[in-house]
This record gives sequence, C-alpha cells and structure tokens, in this order.
Amino acid sequence: MKDIQHSDFSITGALLKKEVIPVVKLGEPLTYAPWKFATIKGIVVRMHDLLTSSGRQFSPVFSEIEKAGGIQAGLDCPVPVLLSSVMSDKKIFNSTPEMYAHAIQRLKPDFFMTLDGETYLNEEYISKREVNRVLLESEKIIAQCSNSVPIGLIKGATISQLENSIESFQRLGINQFVFHTGDYLADGDTNSILAASTFIRHIRKKCANLLLYGIGSRRYFRKFFNADGFITMNHFINGFHRIKKIGGKEIRTHKKPTQEAIMENFCDIQKGLFELNQESKGGLRKWAVETVTAENLTQK
Repeated sequence: MKDIQHSDFSITGALLKKEVIPVVKLGEPLTYAPWKFATIKGIVVRMHDLLTSSGRQFSPVFSEIEKAGGIQAGLDCPVPVLLSSVMSDKKIFNSTPEMYAHAIQRLKPDFFMTLDGETYLNEEYISKREVNRVLLESEKIIAQCSNSVPIGLIKGATISQLENSIESFQRLGINQFVFHTGDYLADGDTNSILAASTFIRHIRKKCANLLLYGIGSRRYFRKFFNADGFITMNHFINGFHRIKKIGGKEIRTHKKPTQEAIMENFCDIQKGLFELNQESKGGLRKWAVETVTAENLTQK
C-alpha cells in the first residue's frame, strides 16, 4: 500500500491553506485539464462516468483509458488522481465491488474512495445494513488494490453509524476521509443543511483530515470552513447550464459552454475559497475552531 502520510496528494494535518479540488467528468473533454487554467493539488474522477447508464457494465470510456495505460496517462494528467465511488443509487445497486476493484487495478488512480452505499436520514435500519456492507466490501477492495491509497468515504444516517464507519476505517489504517455533503445541500432544505452541519461537527472530532464532497460555493465554504478541503463539480454543471459566475454571482449566457468558460467558473470558485483563507487569518478560522471547542465543552 502507498504511504498515506507521505503522499504527494496529502490532505493530512491542519492545513494552513484549504484547497478546492475539481471533478473531471470522464468522457466530457470540456472538463479536462483544469491544471492548465489553475494551480491545483489534484483532481477527482468518478466511477460513475466509467459505467453504462444501467451500471451493470463498463462504458467505452473505461476501455479508452485502460488502453492508454491508466487515468493519468489517458488524461495526460500531471497531478494526482482520486477515484470517487460516489454514484447514483441505481449504479450502486447494479454495479459490484469486484467491478470497482477492477477499475482501481486497471486505471491506477493514486487514491480511491471506499465504496458508496444507500444511506438516508430517517432510514436507520437500511442505512445500518448498508454501512456494514460497505465496510466489509471495502476491506476486501483495500486488500486487492495495494498500489492505490484508500480514503474513507464516511457513511451513515445517524451519528453513531458515522462514528462506526470512521472507527472501522481507522482500524484498517485509513486516516484521510471524505463526507458527501452534496445530497444534503442540493435542495436548500433547512433541516437537511442543519443535519449536514451537525454530522460534520461530529465527524471533525474523529477525523484529523477531512474533505467534503459536493461543495463549491462561497456560502458553503464559509458554513463548513472547518473541513480541510472541498471537492466540486459546480464549475461544469453551471457551465453546461450556460451559467457563468463572477464574484460568486450567477450570470446567464446564451453562449454554448466552452472549456474556457467552465474553467473560468472553477477559477471563481477557487478565488472564493482563497478569499476565505485570507479572511481566516483575521478570525474566521479562530471562529470555526472555537465553535467546535464550545460544542465539545457543552457535551462533557
């Protein structure tokens, strides 16, 4: 297994500068090569894009990248690659852990997330079963894919399930984690956002190194600033909807999406986090730390 602590794509420790990491949508060249437009620590690619719509088979994109010698060779990518297991419920159900292990072995990402699972608020029994399945199958995949570093995808519908997920991965030697916040924030529902905020505060107590998946806006950077970094595909989702962002404000355009426009969106996202990093020196970081500390004290 690669040395997790000394990897070039390290998210370990309390970062002085938080990072935003772009998703590259495999099979869609307009999203490729963000490193040509911005300084980044790495990219995320999705298992979701390597499967057919049913999830039962690999897509032609998988074969193309495999023939090229792996993801970095296929994309001519100079930065480390993290393979994401986050996908739709349909593809979770129809694909197999063996397919995911095969993709890791053949495409050679530097990092991979442990398996995704169907876990939902108010469905504790189903979620508990899924957490157990994910942990069992992920352990097998980790053993089979020793040339890539595992990052724990935290799953669960309750705080105790989340803690069980984290502790189980830590026993396997994993010390870097991802939590998928996108589903909680997508509809802007107040209760879901509150649940995400509560979960992340508890997760942060257990994890020294945490990325949040599905966040790419100034609003949520600020709300969840106690994370070490953020994984986003907002830049190309907005681009495909012909939305350009300047200073975090949406501007609708009639122009067809271009790589340049999509990467301008990413640079605006990156600028937003940079400004918060700068602001944190004047108190935002201190506020985030004190918020968590205060909660710890009240619960003792």
